[in-house]
Amino acid sequence: MSSRRGVPRLTRKHLARVEREQRQRRWILGGTVASLILVLSLIAYGWYDINVLRARRPVLTVNGETVSGASFKARVMLAQLDVANRAQTLQQMQIFFASDPQIKASLDQQLSQLFAQLQNPQALGQAVLDQLIDELLLRQEAERRDITISEDEVQRAIEEAFGFFPEGTPTPRPSPTANPTLMAAATATAGADPTRIASEAAATPEASPTPAPTATTYTLEAFEQDYQDYLQRLAESGGITEQDFRARFEVQLLREKVLEDMRDEVPREQPQTHFRHILVEDQETADEVLQKLQSGEGWEEVLQAYTLDEVTKDEAGDLGWFTEEKMAQQYGPTFQVVVLATEVGEYSVPVQSPQGWHVIQVLERAERPLDDADFDQAVQIQYNRLLRDLREQAEIDVSDTWVEFLPDAIDVNPAGPGAP
Repeated sequence: MSSRRGVPRLTRKHLARVEREQRQRRWILGGTVASLILVLSLIAYGWYDINVLRARRPVLTVNGETVSGASFKARVMLAQLDVANRAQTLQQMQIFFASDPQIKASLDQQLSQLFAQLQNPQALGQAVLDQLIDELLLRQEAERRDITISEDEVQRAIEEAFGFFPEGTPTPRPSPTANPTLMAAATATAGADPTRIASEAAATPEASPTPAPTATTYTLEAFEQDYQDYLQRLAESGGITEQDFRARFEVQLLREKVLEDMRDEVPREQPQTHFRHILVEDQETADEVLQKLQSGEGWEEVLQAYTLDEVTKDEAGDLGWFTEEKMAQQYGPTFQVVVLATEVGEYSVPVQSPQGWHVIQVLERAERPLDDADFDQAVQIQYNRLLRDLREQAEIDVSDTWVEFLPDAIDVNPAGPGAP
């Protein structure tokens, strides 16, 4: 018989060791997988926190209403686009007015200011924060006045900004609505920049045309295509959403309605002062002018010899009638105080304004009706005072994290479009 090697027998001890080793391998594998899952979870949470949760956290709170970091960043980017569009327009004007040194110098100065804004996101972001505070206060005031804006109204405003008028292109006739220059820019071509138009119209209310229908060749299909293309460009600029874009039009419409509502709160007749002035460069010259007038020299003679105001020089320096608010807004609060303290027929002490130094003679005071322009200005002043008072009463919290949401500075070419 041939001999065979015996098969080793597995004892209980061997079995226990094998089972223990298998169990250890399972634990090691499980621990490795768990650790990997934990690491991936931490990475995913970190990404989610940075890109989602943090962006949702408020950077601004006004009376309990918040603005998220993402919304703030979008608004700053929209502001950058506004500034860049204005710079592009001025660069085009530089080419057109290249032969006029005076206009070119003015354009160069404006461009330098715009370029500085584009290169300083923090300053622009601070300006946007201030604007957002006013917007939240405006929304809250509109709610108190039961003023609302429908989606249809926002849509119509956007259509007009693109130059699309379903019932015909407007023919101008005066009425107190939005800024006429901006409306002209909006209706000139279908490719106008609606973002800039909305933001600039929000800055200054002026009289503008009220539409009267005529034929239009800009179709609904063309507008919708332009609108979607524009939204796509905004999204590609850094995640600016349609909601961010439409919100600016909504705020402008709210502002117009609140201003309209406030017209009943402003009296049509107000105390006004009629005065004339002699404008000079410095206080020493103003003292000299006052001394001559007080010594008996005639107003017309002194005015012709000294005044720098070429506009009123042939009208004896007459500046017309001013309300207290208009006086303070145009010449400053110190000027207003001095004029109000001067008796009718008397000369004021020399007073400085942004225009220079003045010697003033008060001609008369009366309660007078405001003309349309002065009334509109009075309503605007009342609105500004309302916002100021609301700010003083509001609970405003600005998070230090707002600087984390600032977009990058935009590189610009100060030499203009013709530069290499």
